[in-house]
Amino acid sequence: VRLQDAEDVQARLRAMAKEDASSEIDKALGEFLPADFEREAWSLVDLADWLQQEHAAPVKVAELMECDRAGVRTAAVAAAHATIDSVDMKPIEQWFTETAGSDALQAWMKQYMGSLEIDLDGIDDVEELEAKIDFVLDRVRDVYAERVRRYPIRYQIEVTGQQLQVDREKAIEQFCKIVSIRYDLDWTPENLPASDPTELLRILDEEAKQWDDIRFAGRVEETLEAHPTPEDVESFAEARGIGLSDEDRAQIRNDSEAWLNRLFRRLQSAEMDHLERTVLLQVLDEAWKDHLHKVDMLRESISFRSFSQRDPKIEFKREASRLYDEMLEDVDGDVGRMAFTAQLRPAAPQSAAGQSPNGGPPQGGGQRPAQGGQVPSAPQSAPRTAAPPLARPATAAVAGAAEARRPGGAGGRAAQRPANVKIGRNEMVTVMNPTTGEKQAMKFKKAEPLIRDEGWRLVPSG
Repeated sequence: VRLQDAEDVQARLRAMAKEDASSEIDKALGEFLPADFEREAWSLVDLADWLQQEHAAPVKVAELMECDRAGVRTAAVAAAHATIDSVDMKPIEQWFTETAGSDALQAWMKQYMGSLEIDLDGIDDVEELEAKIDFVLDRVRDVYAERVRRYPIRYQIEVTGQQLQVDREKAIEQFCKIVSIRYDLDWTPENLPASDPTELLRILDEEAKQWDDIRFAGRVEETLEAHPTPEDVESFAEARGIGLSDEDRAQIRNDSEAWLNRLFRRLQSAEMDHLERTVLLQVLDEAWKDHLHKVDMLRESISFRSFSQRDPKIEFKREASRLYDEMLEDVDGDVGRMAFTAQLRPAAPQSAAGQSPNGGPPQGGGQRPAQGGQVPSAPQSAPRTAAPPLARPATAAVAGAAEARRPGGAGGRAAQRPANVKIGRNEMVTVMNPTTGEKQAMKFKKAEPLIRDEGWRLVPSG
């Protein structure tokens, strides 16, 4: 199809649609106007309703009643063809422009990546498909690298803006301290270069752009000159509020230079690292639970394959492998999309007394559950701190189980299992009907509907 043939394509599409409509009408006439039926037995009203429903072709029953079989066909076909001719096909013309492909790709990428914009200027000059793919991937990597650089800055500015409502001096002091640690800038509340958040974002973004391999290596060298021993490096990190694990201490003793290089790079992308880790864990958690549910359903129905002379074991392995591959593909897509669009939601600002602005204690340790594309925020003072565990929505069954295990709860005595331990789906449990006193031992996945829907209770183990 040549680019200048938009009108020809429209004409051909109309011709193909008319041909299909005529064929369907011929088949319908055999049903509504059987050849061996008398004229009085024809279902002309039903034929008119069918034409309206299937082809949006209005015909008057009174006119059809005056026609013979050939006349009815002519009237029906004419009405269907008139509807096809009235369809507006101008939207097709957008696919016959020089930039149709790149425009469609740009629109898809905007839907996939949210507010991030990918510059595809020049892609039409690339001829080979593989070269076009490399062209797009290079642009995507550049945009994501910019997000990794800019997002932690914007996040810290947002956090500082919230903290200003509680303690202005402490908020600015904390912000300057973080900037000093991450970008080696001598900022203080007295010499802050700007008070406008947009201007601060611009200044820090320009500063972050300057941090290449040479500058990171220079900062590592300066740090080692001032802190030559592993003990000095540990003191350097702890003095800046950076928590050290046993693994960190071992790496410092083994190669302080490499550890400092990783630390300085990691500090500048702390929030983005936390965001990526949280997104990956959340997506994997949901995908794995869905996968297990599908495998359970497959296990219950796979025996029917024997009726088709197929080995259920072999069929189960093949289908389970297919489901696993589909899960990985879904995880790739969801992680990719959320990595470009998800946002950290800052915790509620804390007062100097460690309380939230409403006077109550901080809820959930300052972390909020993920909602609608937002994930819990990273700790501000310790960028190295591991991500907190993800909050999982408790089902009614698990809530009932926790109540049964709680001292003085529905179980009637202290629980033997810790309340924060999740029961495995295939773990054997004992449940009791509180009305009849009947007890049954079964796997938790079978007991869950009884607990949720029929009021059964878990009997504490031991």
